[in-house]
Amino acid sequence: MKPLGIKAKVALATSITSIMMIALVTVVQVQRVKQDFSRVLFTQQTALVGRTAEELDDKLTALLEIVAFSARKQPPGLVNSAERLRAYYQDRAILSLFDDLIVYSADGKAIADLPVVPGRAGMDVTDRAYFRQVMTTRKPMITEPVLGKYQREPIVQMIAPVLDERGEVVCILSGVLRLYKNNFLGHLRHATVGSSGYYFALTRGARPVYVLHPDPNRLLQPRGGQLNGATTLALADGFEGTVDSVDTEGREVLNSYKMLKSVDWVLGTSLPADEAYEAFDGVLARLLLWGGLASLLTALLIGSLAAHLLISSAVSSEARPPTPACKAYSSTHRMPSWWSAWTAASKPPTASASAASAIRATSCWAARSRCWCRRRCARAMPATASIFLPSGSAPSRCAWGVAPCCTACAATAPNSRSRST
Repeated sequence: MKPLGIKAKVALATSITSIMMIALVTVVQVQRVKQDFSRVLFTQQTALVGRTAEELDDKLTALLEIVAFSARKQPPGLVNSAERLRAYYQDRAILSLFDDLIVYSADGKAIADLPVVPGRAGMDVTDRAYFRQVMTTRKPMITEPVLGKYQREPIVQMIAPVLDERGEVVCILSGVLRLYKNNFLGHLRHATVGSSGYYFALTRGARPVYVLHPDPNRLLQPRGGQLNGATTLALADGFEGTVDSVDTEGREVLNSYKMLKSVDWVLGTSLPADEAYEAFDGVLARLLLWGGLASLLTALLIGSLAAHLLISSAVSSEARPPTPACKAYSSTHRMPSWWSAWTAASKPPTASASAASAIRATSCWAARSRCWCRRRCARAMPATASIFLPSGSAPSRCAWGVAPCCTACAATAPNSRSRST
């Protein structure tokens, strides 16, 4: 294979360098864009879980205050009659805020319930930790999520003591939220983050359990499977924010966490990484496409410009000003007949096509205004070119001492540099 010329090599090297530089800039910009995109995405997810946690805190606190207010307003004498208790709360707005309303006696027995569930009256809750705590502190509280004793469903209760004039507990009012029902906790359990993400909540204790999860089978169940390291950090150290993580099913996700103030729970979100970075992947594809096209166009432009500049520089450096003798000779001589016959031939008999092309392109007669002994001609003309010299012209070394030339041409060269063969 014919080796590449210096001009082709320079143009190729320039083009490759330009492509590599544009590729390097593109890679750096892609990394920077991804970092900026991730920072914005993490900020948005952290803000989302923070706003949701604040709303959840407000609702839980408001419900607890409503229960506490209702307990303060309840006449202590109603505790002796289940019918009077039901009649009292039947028309109260508090009933519309909870799935169930239950009044317990100071002995831990269910006195009245709304709506009425057969067999629930008389249910004993003295073994529950929340009952013992409210009897001790005599303050309203939000209980830990537990399985209801009667219907065996996961529930959360807001309870408050009803005190008499002496400050003694006469009964306990309980508002029940069923985690399976369509209350505000149920709405959050079915809410989505993005298209396929979800909310979840866990208690922060020695044995954390799920309070919220889209899978109802996980409610009140401990964490299982491959434990999420980010969730473990949030439960143990109270971490808040957004991180890349891997969920219990081994999928890459974005997890965001926020501690609740009204209860000792942590609220979290889980968003699949594929969905989270879907918009960035589209931007990345377009950036790589346009970067590749720009690299090719730039390489072609720079290569063409470099080749053009090299050719122009070579021509300008090789063309030498004609000597007075050359000017005089060129003005009185014209292209001989042998030259016309030679240039009309499709293939010279002994000279190669490249040599013939070089001679045609660089002959003094082909460039009338230039000296016969141009450097470019001298370099290109091989020894076999002497067969094309006019009859009677002895070959002579040109002024540059490189290739044979006719004696007429040699006569016009600078005397200080010509020498005979």
